[in-house]
Amino acid sequence: EKPTEALAVAEIGPGGGTVKTNDVSIVVPSGAFNEKHNVAIYSVADDGAFGENTVSSSFKISGLPNDYTKAIKIKMKYTGELSGQSFIAAGDKVFDDVSGDTTTVYNLFQASDSSGYLIGILPASVDASLSKRESTEFGDPFYKIINAVTAYNWLQTENFSISYPRTLEFNASFIAAVLEDAYSIVINDLGFSFNNYLGKWNVTVVVQKEAVNDDFGFLSHKLNISRDMVRLGKYSEIKLAMGISLINLGIDDSYSQISSNMEGDNYYWLEVAIKTWAEELFTDDPNFQYPAKFTANAMAPFNGMRAGAGTDYDRDIFNKHGYGMSSMIKYLVDDTRYGKTGIGKTYQDIGKGVDPIAALINNMDAMVTDWWPDFIKTYMNGEIYHLPNDYFLDYAKLEWNINDENDILKIFASSDPAVKFYPDLSAKLFKINLNYANFDASSSMLFSMKGPVTEDGLSLIVFGIQNGEQVYLGTASAQDLEIPNLKEYYDNNMRQFLVVLVNCLGGSPFLGESDIDLTIKINKKDESILSLTKCIVSVKTLTVIHREFNDGSQDDLIKYTTFLSDYALGSFNGNVYTGTYDIYGVQGTIIITLNDAQNEILSINWQKTYNDGSGETSFTGMNIPLSSNISGEFSLLGSTVCGAISALTYSGQTSSETFNLQSFSCDEESHIYVNFSKDQ
Repeated sequence: EKPTEALAVAEIGPGGGTVKTNDVSIVVPSGAFNEKHNVAIYSVADDGAFGENTVSSSFKISGLPNDYTKAIKIKMKYTGELSGQSFIAAGDKVFDDVSGDTTTVYNLFQASDSSGYLIGILPASVDASLSKRESTEFGDPFYKIINAVTAYNWLQTENFSISYPRTLEFNASFIAAVLEDAYSIVINDLGFSFNNYLGKWNVTVVVQKEAVNDDFGFLSHKLNISRDMVRLGKYSEIKLAMGISLINLGIDDSYSQISSNMEGDNYYWLEVAIKTWAEELFTDDPNFQYPAKFTANAMAPFNGMRAGAGTDYDRDIFNKHGYGMSSMIKYLVDDTRYGKTGIGKTYQDIGKGVDPIAALINNMDAMVTDWWPDFIKTYMNGEIYHLPNDYFLDYAKLEWNINDENDILKIFASSDPAVKFYPDLSAKLFKINLNYANFDASSSMLFSMKGPVTEDGLSLIVFGIQNGEQVYLGTASAQDLEIPNLKEYYDNNMRQFLVVLVNCLGGSPFLGESDIDLTIKINKKDESILSLTKCIVSVKTLTVIHREFNDGSQDDLIKYTTFLSDYALGSFNGNVYTGTYDIYGVQGTIIITLNDAQNEILSINWQKTYNDGSGETSFTGMNIPLSSNISGEFSLLGSTVCGAISALTYSGQTSSETFNLQSFSCDEESHIYVNFSKDQ
């Protein structure tokens, strides 16, 4: 928190200048600043980062621009005795995406003793164009925390400059080995190049109180290792933390090529997913099962690869999405068509301006319509991370209970508010409970799906639940799927089915939505139509619905609408069926006339009204043929549907609007289903 009063303030411009107190002075050379800045010194509490190695008070320096072009001299008064090498510690506030807090990450700059003062140099920003991309989220103007540190040693390895307390001299070689091992994994296994920006400098590693990394990374590539972890020899934990931090820097290296106007949420969920998966890559735990934050977010893939991250740059949302999408990263890296090096290649493409999801898809040597459903199947089958047996079943909130022989049709339509649309690259779960015991061996369950145009780009995956275990039954892509002989499944104690409809549709930026319907039918042996007493009607068309709102505004809503009756109870008198229903405040009447051969509906009239007067639907039609493969069903599909509709009306009101059907049309999405069954 910024103190209320500065110890010293000076306006410093391109000509340079000095701001100082008795304990600290900041000397800015001529030409370092491009414009005037108010540079101020504040006293702040020591955060304990360097413990007993700290030999000065702590100060906050505000007003330094993050693109100064010449080195700044810092002079600090120290107390006590100096030993070994001494440094000026300069810390920046950064965001820790693990804890969700801001924290200070330090770098050490060698300092020399001059009559009770340590004098050090704060180097110029190495690349002004990049430094402007440093986050300003945590304060404006840019500021640093400084203090003087002594009794530290310095070790240079091939890729790291390591500063550590002299008391940890024994541990230095172990730290170096862990860091170089993690570096090798990031370069050789994951395929990050570090050529564009990071390759120009070594990574600076400071052993201090807490482990922190410079998550923004564009300026100084600073990593901090916990002093206590080093003392306790927790090198496995250090390797994990440093490995994740190096992935951060590798990603930053890719971002250094592209515009600073990138959409953060479009990128960061993927970073989080990769870093979450990478716990497996760097851990030495032989009993590792899955990343720590994965299980609470394991449903993320179903929400849409991109849509699940949200669109409002909500860090909590895209972090949680990334935690769950680590399952997809594991699937990809375990597949030789992508592999671990696919991660580095993906970020090379992102660095060239390619959309992140497009870059990921392009580096998988398979069609997304093949691997996305296979990922969902593999994931649910427990082949990626093992989840509890009932995990996915518990999340299947869309449900159909088959309680008797008349439960023969269920349509899960996107127009139903409980189902809704399908985001690009997503999936939905459906639970089917087979509660009826008396289906015979000829009875089967048929699943069909219909997308915005056809079933292309859609897949169905079906699991059965047997004795508490989830059993994979089959997958169908762009076609129907049938489960034969329901009697055998019931008798073998498989009385629940978990159905997954997978949407592979979408294009960059993968924020589209598709209306997709899942139709489930029970096929039974033939039975005389005239003996059936139960009837349900479903009509789907492309509609134009005119809406008038209470505030005087109005519009026309164009969408696919499924008009669905409840089950009517009635009977045939000759070839004429009359049935009614009255349930939950809705009344309906269905009158149907069949031809003499009972294989075509000559006419149908369905009326539906709400008892409170809030709406009504009516449908009259003709010439609807008997289905060739579904007992008791008459149906028409596609553009021919409109030819069978004599009239279709729909109107009503809510607390905020009135609405009515203005017009309708038919295409490949359209259908008419009329199903007869026997009431028990």
